[in-house]
Amino acid sequence: MELGNGVMAAALGAALMNAGWNSAVKLGGDKMVTMALTTGLASLWSLGLLPWLDWRSVAVWDAAVWWWLAGSVAVHTLYHFVLPRAYQHGEFGVVYPVARGSAPLFVTLGAALLAGEWPAPLGLVGVLCLSLGVLALSARMGVASGFRGSGYALAAGAMIACYTVIDGLGARASGAALVYAALLTLGDGVATVLILAARRGASVLRADARTWRLCALAAAMQVSASWMATWALSQAPMGLVSALRESSVLFAGWIAAWLMRERLGRLRMLASALVFGGIVLVRWGS
Repeated sequence: MELGNGVMAAALGAALMNAGWNSAVKLGGDKMVTMALTTGLASLWSLGLLPWLDWRSVAVWDAAVWWWLAGSVAVHTLYHFVLPRAYQHGEFGVVYPVARGSAPLFVTLGAALLAGEWPAPLGLVGVLCLSLGVLALSARMGVASGFRGSGYALAAGAMIACYTVIDGLGARASGAALVYAALLTLGDGVATVLILAARRGASVLRADARTWRLCALAAAMQVSASWMATWALSQAPMGLVSALRESSVLFAGWIAAWLMRERLGRLRMLASALVFGGIVLVRWGS
């Protein structure tokens, strides 16, 4: 499997959309409600698009595919409850790099063990550069904030790695990555809303107009990120796709500086250059 230009564009597009919807959750007042409404609205986007997808050559009814889907829905739903807690206890510029930066190494290891996918030496160096770069982006601010939220962020990173491998294998088994992605975003959105509603009641839906608008925009970005990433994972080695997707920390840095007025220091600039170098190595080493 090769990392073509289309796959690379999809992975980077997913990175941009992912940074966007994560920043929306951080900007939301009640972050758990913001997450639930975002995923719930994302499930409606997926439901509306289901009739337009090509179901003719789909192996989605195979039992193995449903197991992959069920596992991914479970991990995604748990992730939707862990991530808001990380944002409650830590800055966006700390939590996001830790969560996203720890994932590519886990994914590369998981893909090697479960799918026999080892990147070429240059690609592996690129994965390491990306991971080191995004983790370094959080170091200085993490020290300043006492690493609040880092535990939740690392847990979120482990879940990102887990569902990335599951989705890569599940999308390939289905024979139709976009159908798999639609069913996934539909399932985890419904599950997240129902669980939070069971815990808090109808108050989940009593958000103000600003929160609803923010969540609607975040939902569109979340669906786009999920669909692009799932398709890319079905077409190319999972470790390389994950590494490219985690370059979203660059976009998150710009968002943090522009919308949240977080300071960009020399460490973050150097780490960003390391991330860019990792992207180049991943592309050349594929």
